[in-house]
Amino acid sequence: ANPTWATAGGGSWTYISTTTISTATDVSVTAGIDSTYDVYKVIISGLTVDTDDSRMNLQFYVGGSLHTASNYYYAFSGNHSSGGGGDYGGQDVAFILFNYDSSESASTASWNSEITIFNPSSTAFYKSITYKTISRGHTGYLFCTNGSGMLESTTALTGFKVYRESGGNLTGGKIRLYGVNNS
Repeated sequence: ANPTWATAGGGSWTYISTTTISTATDVSVTAGIDSTYDVYKVIISGLTVDTDDSRMNLQFYVGGSLHTASNYYYAFSGNHSSGGGGDYGGQDVAFILFNYDSSESASTASWNSEITIFNPSSTAFYKSITYKTISRGHTGYLFCTNGSGMLESTTALTGFKVYRESGGNLTGGKIRLYGVNNS
């Protein structure tokens, strides 16, 4: 008998939006994160910078406003291609740090990350993420980071901002937002 084909179902991720990065000190995504999904995925690809020596940070929008108070936490392990690295962390700080070495500004270097946001609309839990990043540092090494971050707030998370730690501009790249289907 000939095979029969079923209609394909949806994927486990639902595309929501793409934000294109042009020259700016930071980029924010403030639409599309709501109570529709319990988990969201953020893919940052091809993020470029105009100067060396600045690490990447993240802050959350909660209740529609950017949260800048010092009640963020982060912890990550970072490694680089020459075999070095270690564990890093911060608590009661005003941001989540993504990488322990700064990004390189060469036109062939980019910073890339996958971020998972958990329970953004819950008013019972603190806001938490996990992340993986890969970049070429200003020292010429390949850097990778696996980490997590938290904001001590139970207010609904409505967005996030990515920015450089100490000046300079983001000059290109894309941020794609997906909802992870609840079933």
